[in-house]
Amino acid sequence: MPLFSSKKKSIQEMIEKEDFENIVSGLSKIFFLFDIFDLETEDFRCLAEADFVEKDVPCEGKIQDAVDSILNGLTASVSKNDVREFLDLSTLKERLDKEEFISCDFDSDQFGFLRMNMILVQRNEKTCPKRAVFAVQKNDSTSQNVFARNTIINSFTSLYDYSYY
Repeated sequence: MPLFSSKKKSIQEMIEKEDFENIVSGLSKIFFLFDIFDLETEDFRCLAEADFVEKDVPCEGKIQDAVDSILNGLTASVSKNDVREFLDLSTLKERLDKEEFISCDFDSDQFGFLRMNMILVQRNEKTCPKRAVFAVQKNDSTSQNVFARNTIINSFTSLYDYSYY
């Protein structure tokens, strides 16, 4: 599965297999899960993952299997709806067509505060999203504070809405 579009073929030719492995290894210092999603076949393949994630998330297969594993193995109950919505395959292509980079912050019981990133890397001949990089990283405390604030606001808002009825 080529990683670059035909326009970038010269770059792909410049990157030797060893260099590619070094690039992926470097990225794995930031991201502890780094996959390629084929949005047309709905298959995925892991490029790099931390040892502690291997037991929770498969290394290749159908994207829905990865989504289910992420929901069950990495996601705290408070964040399951956000993660489910972010990884919704029925809307993913449309969202990536509008914005080539999307992300979602979420909480994990095992690993703390995390961020999922989806980056469009290839379009098909009809210019529709074809392949995307999916990466999960540890999130910083500033984003964690924003997430906590938004969670509190949403909780109060839902309490207020219920008390109205």
